[in-house]
Amino acid sequence: MDGTRTDRSPAALAARLLAGTGLGWLLVALGAALCVLGWCALSGDSLTARQWPYLAVATVPGAALLTGGLVWAAVRGLALMASGARTEAAAEAAAETGEPRP
Repeated sequence: MDGTRTDRSPAALAARLLAGTGLGWLLVALGAALCVLGWCALSGDSLTARQWPYLAVATVPGAALLTGGLVWAAVRGLALMASGARTEAAAEAAAETGEPRP
């Protein structure tokens, strides 16, 4: 291997996806933690009026962070996979035509 091809092993793909989507996974973790904290606070109160502050402060923002993180991770993951496919296709095309590689 001359170093121009991308490694297609499952471990390398997982490493590339996690590296490009780190912010998304961090947002997912923060959102999940807020949702759990909000649920723990809500589960102790039976009076609805006392539950609203926990919904507003923890659960709703937690769900927003969770959703935003998943979208970020998906978009970045797709972009990384597409760029890897384009790079590999360009390298194969250059190898077939005998053109020098940049």
